[in-house]
Amino acid sequence: MKKRSKSKYILRGFLILFLLIIATISIVPLIYKEDIIKLIKQQSDQHINADLSFDDLDLSLLSTFPSMSLEIDNLTISGKDTFQDLKLLELNSLRIKLDLWKIIIDSEYEIKSISLDEPKIHIKVLANGLANYDIYKSTDTIAEVDTNVTLPSSDLEFKISNYKILNAQITYDDALYATKLNLKDFNHNGSFTMIGEKYLMETSSDATSLNLSYEGVNYFEKSKINILFNGEIAFIDQDINFVITESLSKINQFNLVANGEFLMKEVDYKMNLSVATVDQDFKSLLSIIPGIYKKDFSSINTNGDFDFNCVINGVYSDSLIPGIDMDLSVNNGYFKYPELKE
Repeated sequence: MKKRSKSKYILRGFLILFLLIIATISIVPLIYKEDIIKLIKQQSDQHINADLSFDDLDLSLLSTFPSMSLEIDNLTISGKDTFQDLKLLELNSLRIKLDLWKIIIDSEYEIKSISLDEPKIHIKVLANGLANYDIYKSTDTIAEVDTNVTLPSSDLEFKISNYKILNAQITYDDALYATKLNLKDFNHNGSFTMIGEKYLMETSSDATSLNLSYEGVNYFEKSKINILFNGEIAFIDQDINFVITESLSKINQFNLVANGEFLMKEVDYKMNLSVATVDQDFKSLLSIIPGIYKKDFSSINTNGDFDFNCVINGVYSDSLIPGIDMDLSVNNGYFKYPELKE
């Protein structure tokens, strides 16, 4: 329950900080570039427990009016104290484009586009649970901002029409759960809308190399991924509701679709989920064999098609298990080691 509340406040806190930055750069004709740089760094010092630095900031207004573009070069966020020598983020450039009319005249918090070019992200979680990404300052500060600054008569709305992450390198090293993940050449694009406590997303992602291990066992090695996800996340009091409207995941040659709803409550989980394969043969199934077993399966001959469908519906708790309706069909399928005789 505490982790869910913390995640909620951290996300809202970052959005508040982001809106403060937007409000600041909206009056750019009235202030100097050096003042903007100073103000951004002051805001980061006030809201995040990390060192934020960048080489240069470029603003374009007259050539793109009524749109305004902001570009920050060589942005880094480095840890403090325990994570002193670890960079959470290294970014070649950050580009933001917004429509001044919507902000100044219509009071609409909408960003036309955000682009992150070749970011390097390194997330580290220690065995005691301390994480280098937990940099937002205490919830007391967030509560103060909420009370004194925003007293909305209706749900706060915030929209990013399009955002892109280009050629990212992502490392996740979790000593608490003995999990390591590495993504190379990761690309991600989509749109994001916040309406009150609801977050709507339409996203597409791909990477040329995925490595994933758990407790020293390699499950994916240099796997290619392609993921489409459309859905929403809603915070309802202390509950979190996930809705998957459309999802297509491709790992190597293996395709999987999913949709449904998953509600995380304080004492149980309520779900209604559907998972199915799409146009699969046994060769595609072999493409996701865990890395630790790949040598054993490398020489296997296989043929045939299969279909898999699964529906999970009900409540999961200490005393309850949801209903599972599973169907697997195989058509002319076989596995064969070449050295074995007929």
